[in-house]
Amino acid sequence: MDEIYEWLNPRVSIEYILLSFLVLCVAIVVVMLMTKGKKMMRLVLGALLTEYYFLVICSTVICRPCHHGKRIELMPFWNYPDIWYRVDYPADLIEVLLNIALFIPIGLLLGGLGMKFKKAILIGIVLSVIIELSQFVYVKGLCETNDVIHNTIGCVVGYLCFCVLLKIHQACVAWR
Repeated sequence: MDEIYEWLNPRVSIEYILLSFLVLCVAIVVVMLMTKGKKMMRLVLGALLTEYYFLVICSTVICRPCHHGKRIELMPFWNYPDIWYRVDYPADLIEVLLNIALFIPIGLLLGGLGMKFKKAILIGIVLSVIIELSQFVYVKGLCETNDVIHNTIGCVVGYLCFCVLLKIHQACVAWR
């Protein structure tokens, strides 16, 4: 149960959050004053993506307590039998779902930036690998392939949600 609480209540210092939002707001205002149209929208979405990824890094690496020794799990889906047989249920299942949910906004923002599907997924994989390697290097949690797989699934879901929203928007504009 403590793992569930830890996932749902990451220890990100309020100073990190406030500072990052302040920097984001200043960046958006500066961009809005300097650009117009689609270029401005892309810059704002890029700033939001950077901000969101910074907060993800804060909650998964920077503000996470150190563990004793580096831990790595390279076998994909290693905890699925535990989920299936309810060994550590629902903590393992919630961890999987939260890892998927964590990268849905990244997929949405990459879609909004006009990335092609393959490039967006590659960026999602790279961002997830950076997190996992940082956790390993700085001894901040378990470095595992499962997280990369689940984050990538979240990125795909977010990108597909963007595509659906774009189609709905285009249909509404055409209907007018």
